[in-house]
Amino acid sequence: MRILLTNDDGIEAEGLECLEKIARTLSDDVWVVAPQTEQSAKGRGITLTEPLRVNKLGDKRFAVTGTPTDCVILAVNDLMPEKPDLVLSGVNRGHNVGEDVSYSGTVAGALQGMAFGIRSIALSQSLERFHDDVVAHWETAEAFAPGIIAKLLEQKWEDGVVMNVNFPNLPPDPPHRPARSRLLLDGLPRRAAGARRGHGPEGDGRGSHLGHAAAYRPDAYAQRQ
Repeated sequence: MRILLTNDDGIEAEGLECLEKIARTLSDDVWVVAPQTEQSAKGRGITLTEPLRVNKLGDKRFAVTGTPTDCVILAVNDLMPEKPDLVLSGVNRGHNVGEDVSYSGTVAGALQGMAFGIRSIALSQSLERFHDDVVAHWETAEAFAPGIIAKLLEQKWEDGVVMNVNFPNLPPDPPHRPARSRLLLDGLPRRAAGARRGHGPEGDGRGSHLGHAAAYRPDAYAQRQ
């Protein structure tokens, strides 16, 4: 089985390293075509007005100056000798649920695989809260993803279906297993996107950065008892 890996956090991301470990438990024919830099929240965007540059980093390993969708298109049409049997996108740092999937670059990579008629799975590792200082439980995705993927591949998939798998913000074997875990898809009212004023090249103050004014609260998406 030939597997194509991509992501939206970039070629150097810890989640991609985790995904490579997962993929190599399933096959020894693993290709990596991922963005040169982070492309989070780019959705299904493609690059039209700038040249795409492809850097070969090793055998079956490429970095692309574009989006996850660009990566999958280039991989399937130009870089790989044959179409892959499976596309895995991730492992994203942070969950992709509810409204998130509409702009997720991770999900977009899987969607492009689906558009080529390839079975495709997006994988994400939930965080306690989205912050640079928070360490993801990559070991959870690494422990459970191979079995989940294998079971999914045993099933018959309808056309136009993409799988989106999210791993909980827990270690693989928590000391106290939660009695109940509840997923709440009401994150939108608890956060707001706003622009932070910055400085342009001439220091004119017209630059801005769009970001979340408040990160997800841990209890905004999961309550454990």
